Amino acid sequence: RSGAAVLTIHDLIPLKHPEWFSNPNTIKFFDQSLRESALNVDKIIADSLSTKNDIISIYGVDESKIEVIHLAVKSIFCPSDHNLQREEPFHISNGRPYFLSVCTQEPRKNLVGVIRAYDLLRKENPNVDPALVLVGKKGWKNAEFQELVEMSNFKDSIFITGFIKDCVLVKAYRGAIAFIYPSFYEGFGLPVLEAMACGTPVITSKNSSLEEIGRDSVLYCDPASSDDISFSMYRILSESLLRVNLSNDGLKRASEFSWKKTAQKTAQVITSLLN
Repeated sequence: RSGAAVLTIHDLIPLKHPEWFSNPNTIKFFDQSLRESALNVDKIIADSLSTKNDIISIYGVDESKIEVIHLAVKSIFCPSDHNLQREEPFHISNGRPYFLSVCTQEPRKNLVGVIRAYDLLRKENPNVDPALVLVGKKGWKNAEFQELVEMSNFKDSIFITGFIKDCVLVKAYRGAIAFIYPSFYEGFGLPVLEAMACGTPVITSKNSSLEEIGRDSVLYCDPASSDDISFSMYRILSESLLRVNLSNDGLKRASEFSWKKTAQKTAQVITSLLN
């Protein structure tokens, strides 16, 4: 090649956890093509410090070659309506309080843990009846998740929407009592930031990039423990002050991310190579 080259790497999850993926070509791409590019470019941009550390440990890239530049969310994800061009109310739960999750149906997102935790919450607390709304495309290796939904005693309270447009999604975030995202691993975790930007309390995992993005503005749970996820959901339902604090802290934290910052830092990386 001629000239300097910059590569952005969002995550190396297929190499850290190949068991979560069904397409061997995905793993092959990360192990061969992306590895070769990472070793030969002049600079690498990583979405998070977590991803930077993975690039160093898996590819053996020198730390000085990697710049961490956080992502941001669209301006539509906000607590007020001033950026919405078109209103589409979110009525799927028929006015009941609901927990929301937004992700592709794949093992890493831990929807199996969400369903188990939700069932536990409802069984142990018969006096509460929040709904569970799951937004996102069908993915892969999701048979266990689908089976658990079908077997759930609270199946009628679980709403699976598939993909929805942003103008509807923002309503879903705003209306939720909490956003629940106990993922096993993330390179960044955009839905967490989208929820915080809407003022929605967030329950997420204390791992990978999620702690880096959420800091002290979210409620952390152990993604491997349905009991812990369920207890976090119960706390959200029963502690109104916790909900208010998480909403306020999430908005404040989300305001620290912007596409303008992302663009400026990216331009700095490119300019440094030109000079």
